[in-house]
Amino acid sequence: MKRASSYNDVVKHNVLTGFNRFVYLALIAIAINIVDSIQSGYAEYYDVYVLSVTSLLLVGSLVLHSRGFKLLAKVISLMAFNIAFFLISLELGIRSAVYLYYFPLILVYIYLFRTEGRKKYVLLFSGITILFLLLSLILADDNFQFPADRLHEAKRTFYLSFFLSFTLTVYYFILIYNYQERLYSRILVLENRRRKQELRSVIEKQETDNQNIVYALRDNINQTLAAIKMYQGEAMQQQHNKALLEKSYMLTDEAMVMFRNCVCSYTPL
Repeated sequence: MKRASSYNDVVKHNVLTGFNRFVYLALIAIAINIVDSIQSGYAEYYDVYVLSVTSLLLVGSLVLHSRGFKLLAKVISLMAFNIAFFLISLELGIRSAVYLYYFPLILVYIYLFRTEGRKKYVLLFSGITILFLLLSLILADDNFQFPADRLHEAKRTFYLSFFLSFTLTVYYFILIYNYQERLYSRILVLENRRRKQELRSVIEKQETDNQNIVYALRDNINQTLAAIKMYQGEAMQQQHNKALLEKSYMLTDEAMVMFRNCVCSYTPL
């Protein structure tokens, strides 16, 4: 329960849960790439088709996310990115012997690690991402469109680009993960500090209310006792009630003193 409470504290700050912002930025990037591909003058529109379908899937994930299907929206967006990058990476690898920088592995941890709070989802999605990455590597290696005398050099270039891409992915993941951990800890510290301040305010208010209640009770009792003493003073003027009233008057004085001492001992002056 403590872990769930800490997770809720982080989510309330809306710092680590920018799924909508991430998808909007991705759609902007896709739109820029589509426009660039169309205006480049090449007859190949492979990337345009792939990115167009991906954008539709991302829009669908936004709709699902807004209707409360948050996990399903994340799964669809993740699969859309993986499939798009798999197809584009495979095409580039076969025709150009280069490997596209494969960053969905980072996105899995940034946008799913804290937002779901369950490591099994992270491991599952990471495994899927790595599977797509390796598939594009294996399939590209088996289908290079290069002359035989240049095939060895093309494969060496391809594997070098793959190694650099994967190394950069891991490097940036470590940087972002460490930053996220520090940010997560900082948010928890701020949340605990805010809760302590709220608790202190509640305690102070409760103490003030208790003091006011005690003061009001003291004043009412004092007024009642003072009225009793006044009536007793008037009754003492009658001789047949004098002895009894003197005793009552003395006991009332003692009660007032004892009550005053009791109130002073439990409340600050």
